Amino acid sequence: MKNLGIEFDSLVNSLPEMVFSTDYKRNLLQINKLMLEKLGYSHQELTNMRVDDLIPKKDIHAIKRHYIKILNGFSSCVETKISTKANSYIDVELVSACKKTDNMVVNSGELQKAGDTGYVITIAKDVSLKKILEKEVYNKNKELEGLAITDKLTGLYNRIYFDAFIEHEIRKSKRYMRPLSIAKIDLDKFKLFNYKFGNREGDNVLKELGLSIKKSIRDDIDTAYRYGGGEFMIIFPETPTKDALIVSERLRKSFSQVKFSPQALSGKTISVNNTISMGIAGLSKDDDKDSLIRKADEALYTSKMSGGNKISA
Repeated sequence: MKNLGIEFDSLVNSLPEMVFSTDYKRNLLQINKLMLEKLGYSHQELTNMRVDDLIPKKDIHAIKRHYIKILNGFSSCVETKISTKANSYIDVELVSACKKTDNMVVNSGELQKAGDTGYVITIAKDVSLKKILEKEVYNKNKELEGLAITDKLTGLYNRIYFDAFIEHEIRKSKRYMRPLSIAKIDLDKFKLFNYKFGNREGDNVLKELGLSIKKSIRDDIDTAYRYGGGEFMIIFPETPTKDALIVSERLRKSFSQVKFSPQALSGKTISVNNTISMGIAGLSKDDDKDSLIRKADEALYTSKMSGGNKISA
């Protein structure tokens, strides 16, 4: 049998992919020219290394499984990263095959004896561009998903997402017997404001209320929604009504202090404050989505009938 070095050179140095061979212990034996160029190592440097030295530690177990399959005659491919001498990484897909030999000939001391197991030859396909494209597609899909559940004007979630998420939170609350509260918010005299100053100025008020809500609620726990028109909703998981009232009062007070300078249809600019009314409801064991929202509606109605700028529960 011809020695591995001659066989390797004649087969792979002209290929447009990185190719290397190892013994069954994953010691590197031969590396083609393209791989040397891409990684920046010399042939001697790489033949003093193992495959494990070139890949992230988290991938070593997967590479071991890959070799076990190959050495037992099964096909296998695995994705990982190969490090360059400059400490950057190239995303690769490894496709390997085992070459059985009875006696491996060592050429000029370059190769390590693999005994009667043979050697593994691997094509390392550079999939960096594929990974970039996959990430772009993933980000675009996430963006589209966000648009589907997000109110474009305020950046809060929309009613479609509220209807789905409140069902989830109710089931979770009942399963684990944990408190759940919601708040319904309505801008006071918002139709009159739009009539006097126009929808553009009204949109500015909606945006500002969205920001005030985001600042008032707990990140990664509470969620806020534009419910429609000048109405908003907040879901307070793991929160009894008395605690939801505290957050809501903070929101009511902070928003009432925001100064707006709308331009009237007559062209005159004036300084005004806007207020909100809120209704708080806590989940009881007999509540479903409709009854919980109905309780919040009734509490909001009480606040409105009391003159607005109030919270009822």
